[in-house]
Amino acid sequence: MNKTFIHFIAIGLSALSLQLARPAIAESLPEQTRTRLAATVAEFYERAGPPAVTVLVDRKGETVFEFSIGLADIAEQRAPGSDSVFAIGSITKSFTALATLQLVDAGKVSLDDTVGKWLPDYAGPARDVTVSHLLDHTSGIPNYTEIAPLYPKLERNAWMRDEMVANFAPLPLQFEPGTRWSYTNSGYYLLGLIIERASGLDYYEYLGRNVFAPLGMTRSFSGNDAEIVPGRVRGYRVRNGVTNNASPWHYLVPFSAGSLLSTAKDLARYRRGVFTSPQFSPSLRALVTRTVPLQDGTANLYALGGLIDSEFGGHRKLSHSGEIFGFHSDHAYYPAEDLTIVVLTNRAGLMPSPVSLERKLARILLDVQAPDTLPVAIKPVELERYAGDFDLRPFLFGPERYTFAIENGSLVVKIGGAEAPGLPLVPVGRHRFAMALDDEWTFDFDVPQRGPASGFTMHVADGRLTGYRATH
Repeated sequence: MNKTFIHFIAIGLSALSLQLARPAIAESLPEQTRTRLAATVAEFYERAGPPAVTVLVDRKGETVFEFSIGLADIAEQRAPGSDSVFAIGSITKSFTALATLQLVDAGKVSLDDTVGKWLPDYAGPARDVTVSHLLDHTSGIPNYTEIAPLYPKLERNAWMRDEMVANFAPLPLQFEPGTRWSYTNSGYYLLGLIIERASGLDYYEYLGRNVFAPLGMTRSFSGNDAEIVPGRVRGYRVRNGVTNNASPWHYLVPFSAGSLLSTAKDLARYRRGVFTSPQFSPSLRALVTRTVPLQDGTANLYALGGLIDSEFGGHRKLSHSGEIFGFHSDHAYYPAEDLTIVVLTNRAGLMPSPVSLERKLARILLDVQAPDTLPVAIKPVELERYAGDFDLRPFLFGPERYTFAIENGSLVVKIGGAEAPGLPLVPVGRHRFAMALDDEWTFDFDVPQRGPASGFTMHVADGRLTGYRATH
């Protein structure tokens, strides 16, 4: 990207026939910082290719950076902004977790309550799973978005709550609750039903009264297409190089696991408000950030509040991303700095992802040095040490099997096994590789002095997952 283009981005002018909104930046940020932030967003826009990107940075309750680029609606040539309404996907989970923990804090629900207690008609093997297991993804309930025969039917089907639950309730648990971790939309769907049963309110009505209204979130919605939502952004997908409208989805399919719509401004109010607003008690905040280790003592980074509790360059970070048909998002809160970063886009499956963009923006704002991502030379014979099948444990995020193979002289990763498409990797350090399309997604291999790698640590979406060489 040349300096002239960076300058045009920084001062908010149109370039390359793009719809570009003027950055709204407080004077507390130096000009150099403004330029770097804006250029970073523009570079992401060019590389990832979403129709639109909206970014908002809040520091101590003040918007210090607000920047949008692209098109919220291609047909209407409508530009996005911080008040544009995006689908936020799994960021919804933090709302569901907060609502659940409000009921726990009020003594209406216990973390040890079971699914069967609150949903007596639930006939599946998860009847004895606890609310705590549902909140931090240690329930073992299969994720309904990963059930191969079911997934294509999630688009366009207007399933009701009981019909959705029937899709996964009879399935056996993946593991004994509390012994492993596996991200599951199914568990958060059940939490929405428990919220309704315990509060006597519709899930969305509960959020409206107890979360949206107290925080002044006037531009957050259920995702119900029957509602008229001014400024709603259209979602897109790209196949074979052609951009089309994303498939429609009925709001009760994702429900409490991913149906909400919101704006960058509202998400900043929400994320910061949970930790600073007098509307929320210290005891509730303690529940939101509580992590429960697995039964064997392994630390769990996923807090009960539907947030990943991690460390970034010496700074504590609470974050969660979201992805749903036609949309991809991320938001993060740095409590010591009282800093919130929101990234919203209107295309799913982006590489680099909004998580990658958030991390790059955070490095600028927090003065965190970027890791070395320049490719390093590696002998072909050395690549053989990393090839083979590896299984994730004890944490799962999607498929368990990761296959590393050598294709055209380079290492690729096949997520889901040898039959999956290969994603190219780039060697960026000793025994370290990064995704060619997203340098924030990295693999550090455990390699003995001689012989093949025994395992790896994968850094993705602010989480840390470990894999071990398969024995079969």
